Amino acid sequence: MGQKKIWTTVLAIGLISIIMLLLSCKKEQPPELIRADFIYQNSTSTKIIIDSYSNNKDYSYELNVGENLKITENHYPNYNDKLFIFCDSVRVVNSFGNEIVWYPEMISNRNPIKLENYKYVEVSGRHHEYSFEIVDNDFNNAN
Repeated sequence: MGQKKIWTTVLAIGLISIIMLLLSCKKEQPPELIRADFIYQNSTSTKIIIDSYSNNKDYSYELNVGENLKITENHYPNYNDKLFIFCDSVRVVNSFGNEIVWYPEMISNRNPIKLENYKYVEVSGRHHEYSFEIVDNDFNNAN
């Protein structure tokens, strides 16, 4: 009878230990996704065409005066070849045929491939907004 009591006590302690261990384990949480809106504003006096090139893919966008281009990435900072910050080059042409071409290695505070050149707003904890404004002076400085 004494041995049965000992085994019952050991079994009870073992079960309680296992239950406590299982309850104390935390499930690994998936990484939090961040929504990032990239907004490109045409603040020039003419219509512009933006061509971006990335990994042998070309994207082209036409913006009238005052229009925005908004590209949303719901898994930022994962790679998205539509985002200019991941492009090999970005070319902007205005209605007069003037053009600007930016490359990643170009040092300029007007280069849309460089994230530090964007205006940043934290809309909420997991929603961020980056905006870049294209202006007439960009074309004047490109000549």
